[in-house]
Amino acid sequence: MPRMLTLALVALLPTIWIVDANNGPGTNFTDLPAAVAAAQNGDTLLVRAGVYTAFVVSGKALTIRGEGTAATVVQHPVPLPSDYRMTTFETTPPGQTCYLAGIRFAPTASFFEPALKVRSDARLVAMDCEFTHLLGGPLASGVLVQGELHAQRCSIRGGDGLFNGAVTGGLGAAGVDVTGSGRFAADACTLQGGTGVGGSPFGALVPPTGGIGLLLQQSAIATVAGCNLRGGNAGPPGPFGQPSVGGLGVYAGGTSFLRLAGTAAHEVRGGTSVSGTHTPAMQLDNQGAIVHGAIQLLASTPGGPTISGSGAALVVARPARPAFALTATLLPSGTVDATAPVTIDLDGTRPNQVWLFVLSTTPEFLAGLAPIAEGELLVSLASSVSWAGLLDAAGLASFAFTPAAFGPLDVPLHAQAVTLDFATGEILLSSADVRVYTP
Repeated sequence: MPRMLTLALVALLPTIWIVDANNGPGTNFTDLPAAVAAAQNGDTLLVRAGVYTAFVVSGKALTIRGEGTAATVVQHPVPLPSDYRMTTFETTPPGQTCYLAGIRFAPTASFFEPALKVRSDARLVAMDCEFTHLLGGPLASGVLVQGELHAQRCSIRGGDGLFNGAVTGGLGAAGVDVTGSGRFAADACTLQGGTGVGGSPFGALVPPTGGIGLLLQQSAIATVAGCNLRGGNAGPPGPFGQPSVGGLGVYAGGTSFLRLAGTAAHEVRGGTSVSGTHTPAMQLDNQGAIVHGAIQLLASTPGGPTISGSGAALVVARPARPAFALTATLLPSGTVDATAPVTIDLDGTRPNQVWLFVLSTTPEFLAGLAPIAEGELLVSLASSVSWAGLLDAAGLASFAFTPAAFGPLDVPLHAQAVTLDFATGEILLSSADVRVYTP
């Protein structure tokens, strides 16, 4: 191969940058803003244990991986500079995706910003992350979604109300706020509203109210599978005796749409209040919602409806979704070795029926399968590799593959199982599992 062509190909390869607050061996940057600014589209940032400054990703698709939420933490400097921005993803290149994994986002110096913003022109997948606002106020949500966010195995919590704060100081913030034309998909996550705090001198205007676990506004669409959604609790009544109010597990307004699925191990719960006011699990003032499976809808106190509002809720009782387990060689960081075989054990719950297993490097978002399908299609069939066969008499199937053969290294693969039951016409979709494969 000619030397110039070789150099050109090398220049096009993505770069892996090491970010280490302690400036250990091999460090390229000691903080994230500089690393994000230097990284080019498609690059990966490996962020070692330490505390880092919030950052803005704009105009490029990056993979940013920490060493786990107990080790890698993003905060921000105190005092804040005048041009400071919270962690934000914006202007993702068309057809591409940004990735976050293994990082805790915990703002400590802003009452009016979420821990993470996903702008209307951004697409992000977040895996094994935590978004926890340590301060408060109604705007201090865990995550604000105006674009598209796929969250897997994440913990997201809104900020608490402010004691003796402003007029709205008693309000806890939402865990996840999806607004505009935002799209939000969550699997195996916990969404928690902030705690409402009493004692504000303006409490006669705004009683202490817990934050909403999942807030959908305008034309937002959300599909939530295998998650717990909890409204924030409320503290003692304010100085003028107004009642405290627990937060809703879910509120959906405007023309938003919600798809919710889970088992008896999952719940949507309204927050409690000292004054004993009734808070339903969900309030729907939108065009409607579909609730699948045996997920628990729990009000804060008995005696009232678990679903309230003017919107309609279609509750569909279906069998359990097909489940699958991945058995793989794990690296010290807990990620999967892409060069070693991975075994898939599929339990489709449908003996002798057709199954399909799909891998893709690109997330998808299709909400149009309701009500014939349980779950949501969250992988892109256009960029997928698939296997198919018949489940055995016990409803089981097993096979193996090597991840490196089906996608670039250091890029997450989205995996989803599908069972087709020709006898009933049902389509059973598992939630989409995401694992980060590394060299």
